[in-house]
Amino acid sequence: AIGTIVALSAFFVAINQLKRATEAVEKSGKSNEIFTINTILKIETNMHQMRTRLGEASIHVSQLEANSNLFDISKRPTEEEVKIGALMYNEACENYLNTIDRLCSVILKEIIPPIDAKKDYRQMIIDTVCVHNNYLGTGTRFRNIIKVHDRWADEG
Repeated sequence: AIGTIVALSAFFVAINQLKRATEAVEKSGKSNEIFTINTILKIETNMHQMRTRLGEASIHVSQLEANSNLFDISKRPTEEEVKIGALMYNEACENYLNTIDRLCSVILKEIIPPIDAKKDYRQMIIDTVCVHNNYLGTGTRFRNIIKVHDRWADEG
């Protein structure tokens, strides 16, 4: 009789511990989901900031190009101003592409569900590859962008 009571007690203790372990795993899963969402939001925020800087640099370079055709030579940009504008644009473009590449790394690791990633980011990746193809050729540092683009192109 005492052995049965001890066995039943051990059984109920084990069930209680198993229940607590299950709850801890569920909380961990929810915590992981929140971390994933937070990571994606940070990447998207950074992507937006870099895209804004790229747009500003692009406008600056366009203004320099427009001013280089002015009849009034005194209002034309100097060679130094043109070099600085080009450097600004290249740096902004590389920063933007770095952010897109980080997003593609998250996509490749399937931290974002593949169906959602493709639905949310496919057109942006296609546009990025088309617009910035001179940065994405052979030997590019932005290989994750190319991998995601090629994978989605193969899937149709």
